[in-house]
Amino acid sequence: MTAEAALEEALVHRFGTLGRIHQPLALRSDNGLVFSSRHYTATVKAYGLTQEFTTPYTPEQNGLVERFFRSLKEECIWLHRFESLGQARW
Repeated sequence: MTAEAALEEALVHRFGTLGRIHQPLALRSDNGLVFSSRHYTATVKAYGLTQEFTTPYTPEQNGLVERFFRSLKEECIWLHRFESLGQARW
């Protein structure tokens, strides 16, 4: 799933439909290439959202997400050898 598709799925889940958002909503992310790509930033703007980026090398600015991924790795990913994405999803 691409970042754009994940964003659109989240918007549908949150608002029940896909379209321009008319209330202030900011997306916070790290400075990864996918979140700063022209295609992703254009998608964000098209839906009326704004982007916020964490300061590089400061994971505490996005602590909830950083903790989630740490737990996911420690409790699942590093304990299993998944042969495929389908197997990991199961």
